[in-house]
Order: sequence, then structure tokens, then C-alpha cells
Amino acid sequence: MEQGASARRRGDVPVTVSAASPVKLVAIRALGATVVTIDDTSLAVELEAARQAQLKGMTFVSHYNDIDVIAGQGAVGMELDGQAREHGLDLSAVFVAVAGVGLISGVGTVLRKLRPSTAVTRCWSANSTALYRCLKAGKIVEAEELDTISDGTAGGIDPDTITFGMSQQVITDTALVTEEEIWAAMKRIAQTDGWMVEGPQASRWRSCSGRRQSIRGAQ
Repeated sequence: MEQGASARRRGDVPVTVSAASPVKLVAIRALGATVVTIDDTSLAVELEAARQAQLKGMTFVSHYNDIDVIAGQGAVGMELDGQAREHGLDLSAVFVAVAGVGLISGVGTVLRKLRPSTAVTRCWSANSTALYRCLKAGKIVEAEELDTISDGTAGGIDPDTITFGMSQQVITDTALVTEEEIWAAMKRIAQTDGWMVEGPQASRWRSCSGRRQSIRGAQ
């Protein structure tokens, strides 16, 4: 969202952003974007944004359901591979916080090619399992969503998304994290590293630390 607002400021590109987090809304407005708030699920907001873009002759860019976006996110996988090679590591496992599965589709596709033995684990809040249930069912299904501090991984996905099939091929494991574990991870990271991270990053850290026994000795 902030990237879109930044594009609006730098290139005079009209951007309309739909969001819920008050902190993010303030930052987005400060960058000059028009903010439209909709009291509905993140998927409903996404679909409405696409509809409005079509009605107004504007370009809607999905943050996950776009092949060019996914290709760009695959660069993270290339960076991980390059760093592992530089330091002589095997890169046994990678943990990715999942929303529309665009990021994990890109990263997983690259790692599947370059490092097929690397486990790719998707990380979710246990309060928001719509996509988790879809992947488990092997098709897009509806699921109840609860509030979560990990808002970046909340909500469902576009029924026609290209990422669903891609993610099924590259994801090897799943980790669900409770709200208490996410809050505790955010606090721990702030205390030990001095970093203020959001919910998705904390859920990924907790997922990894919670599986230290299974990957102990690995790199």
C-alpha cells in the first residue's frame, strides 16, 4: 500500500488505496494517495478496488495476483540463494509469512529450481486461516476470519488468482501461530534486536523458532 502511495507522489500516478490500519492510513495519506475505506473483508475490498478501477478506466495492480509482481518477488529467493552460496550454507528451510501467496509463489518457484531440497514453510495467524483452509481443501472455500495483529496475512484471495496453483506446487509445510505468540515474538525481537516489526514478520520468526528442534543442525 505504501509503495503505491509513493508511486503517486513520484510519478503523478493516480492511486486509490483501501486499507484498515490507522497507522498505515496516516502514512499513505501523507504520501498523497486517495484513501477509500470499506467496512468489509480484505477480499471484498480488493474486488471492489478492481471494479472501481475498471469503471474509472484506471489500472488495478494486485499485490499478489499479477505475474510480474510474482516474478519480482522471486528476486527474494535469488537473494537468499546468493547469500547462502556466499557463506557456504545449505539453506535447509525458508519461512514466509503468507497473504495472497504471491510472495511465497515467487520465492518458492525460484528455490524449487535452485535449491529443490530447501523446505518452504508458509506462516499464518491462527485467527486468519481462510487461505490455509483453501490450500488444505485444494480449492477456494469460505472460512471465518477473526481479528489479528498480523493484518498483512489476513483475509481470503481472489477466486481467479493465478497464485493458488503455483503455491500448491512450492509450499512444503505450514505453521499456524496464535495471537499471543505473535505479540510475544514482537516483544522479544524488540528487546533482543531493537527492531519494531509487524505481525507477519513476528509470525514468521515465531514459526522458525518454534521448529528449532526439527531443523537443529541444519543451516
